[in-house]
Amino acid sequence: MHSAISRLAAFAALSAALVLSGCATWFFTPDRSARYVDEDGVFLYVDFASDKTPHVTKFITPAGLEMEYKSPLKVRVTAPSGERFVAYENMCPTGTLYVTDDGQWEFFCQGSYCILAERSEDGDGYEQRFEGVVCAKLKAPREDGGRRRR
Repeated sequence: MHSAISRLAAFAALSAALVLSGCATWFFTPDRSARYVDEDGVFLYVDFASDKTPHVTKFITPAGLEMEYKSPLKVRVTAPSGERFVAYENMCPTGTLYVTDDGQWEFFCQGSYCILAERSEDGDGYEQRFEGVVCAKLKAPREDGGRRRR
């Protein structure tokens, strides 16, 4: 009986951890989607959305001043490695920058160009993981689950 309760408790803990770790990608309703391609033919998939309530992110100026930045815009990125995450718009003077809450990933786009970067192992900066251009845009998903090409 004790081992059955232990297994049930372990299963419940594992289930809770899985739900909490990926919940941001589960509750995501895209307004539009885009597929980017690099020079080797590798794809990056990005869904764009907007929340009713703005998300607050931190922006640190080059002088070290910390500022709050509020925006309702967010993206769900599916990296070429298969990793999937949600990032929120942050302040950027040259394009649109999205950053995950933990700062592990940055997605930058300007016009039809994008860069995906991951925090370096030493935590001092980012390493580029993808650079490409948009090759397909999709409107919001249809109610029947299909997507319309734009």
